[in-house]
Amino acid sequence: MSNAKLVTKLVQAHKILEAEGQGDGTLGHITARAVEGNGFWIKRADLAFGEIQGESDLQFLGFSGERLLGDGPIHTEWHIHAAVFVSRPEINSVVHTHSSSAALLSACDETILPLTTEGGYFSQAAVPLFRAPKAHIDDAENAAAMAKSLGSQMALLVRNHGIVTCGIDVAQATIVAMYLDRAARIQLQAAGLGARCAPAQKDEMAGRAAMLHSKSFVEQTFSSYARRLTRVVLRGGSSV
Repeated sequence: MSNAKLVTKLVQAHKILEAEGQGDGTLGHITARAVEGNGFWIKRADLAFGEIQGESDLQFLGFSGERLLGDGPIHTEWHIHAAVFVSRPEINSVVHTHSSSAALLSACDETILPLTTEGGYFSQAAVPLFRAPKAHIDDAENAAAMAKSLGSQMALLVRNHGIVTCGIDVAQATIVAMYLDRAARIQLQAAGLGARCAPAQKDEMAGRAAMLHSKSFVEQTFSSYARRLTRVVLRGGSSV
């Protein structure tokens, strides 16, 4: 994939997660490892997810945070992405958002349960819960601890803060973030109702969890949400 196509995917990913309610002003970030492998693309810190339109809204950073291309302020939590990219060479995209549902669930020291298909995507291994010692993961030491907590998985809850997800490409990292947020929201709804919900057994959800590793499923799902945004524009609305 060329860097131009990578940028297009990043633009779509930001808009998809904005539409999913994971935008938080100018906070949060979605990154992609450059094709050359020498750094990663990240949005400017002064723009919201829904404002990302093209390469001029992005920056290209080295793994030590040095600016290689782009203008504007740099997110202080770039360390999150660098730590995952350095420790996980197979990972090419990282998402960090302030999913309110996931942040609240993690505040209860709870992780994702396979109550529905959304939770079933995360049924084969418990989603780790990371407790950062301060409000921002903006230094190498804490970012390395976060990456260690993530381990070999694709999703992490950051207590009282939000989520970190990753994938072999932008589509996978984005879809993982989308379903993680939805699973947390459904779990909170069940708790609020006082319902006695029975999580599915691990083997019952094995096929569902495998779908997040299916390139065809991930790409089809990502593309369907990207097309949905296009239809909104064609109808004269906002593509958020």
